[in-house]
Amino acid sequence: GAGDIAAETCESAVMSTGAGDIRVAHVGSCNLNSGAGDVSVDDCSENVEIRTGIGEVRVGSSRGQLKIVSGTGDAHAVVQGGNAEVRTGLGDVVIQVPSEVAVWQDLTTGMGEVRSHVPSHGEPEPGDGERPLQVLTEKDPEALEVLRHSTAHIMARAVMRLFPGTQLAFGP
Repeated sequence: GAGDIAAETCESAVMSTGAGDIRVAHVGSCNLNSGAGDVSVDDCSENVEIRTGIGEVRVGSSRGQLKIVSGTGDAHAVVQGGNAEVRTGLGDVVIQVPSEVAVWQDLTTGMGEVRSHVPSHGEPEPGDGERPLQVLTEKDPEALEVLRHSTAHIMARAVMRLFPGTQLAFGP
C-alpha cells in the first residue's frame, strides 16, 4: 500500500510498498521494493536487491552482493566488499569504496551522472585521499579509443598465457 515500512533487521524476506518509504537498519539476504518511496539501509551483509520506481536509494554500508535498480531516483552506496550492480533510468549513481577494499562494480544510468570514488594509489592527492573514477559510456567521444586500448592489453595477456615464452613488446 502507501504506508512506510521500518525495521531494525530484515533477514531472508521481501519488503514491498507502493508509495511508502522503507527504512531498515540491518539487512541480511532480502529484496526491498518501493514504487514511489525512498529506500534507506544502514548496513547490508549478504545478498540484497533494492528496487524503486521514483524513490531514492541510500545504503550506508554493503559487504555482500548489492543490486540497486531505480527508475528516476538517485542511488548512493558505500561498498565495503562484495559486488555492486547499480542501474538508474534518470537518477545519479554515487558509489564510495574505502581504500582497503577491492570491489567489482557495474554502474549504469540512462540520463543521470555516474560518480565512483575509489582509493588512490601512490602519492595521496589533496583532499580525502580518494580520486574520482571516470566511467565512460557509449556517449563519450573517447570511449572507443579507451575500449580498444584496454582490450589490446587483455588480448596481449591472453596470448602470453596461451603461448608460454611469448615476450610482450610495446611500440608502434
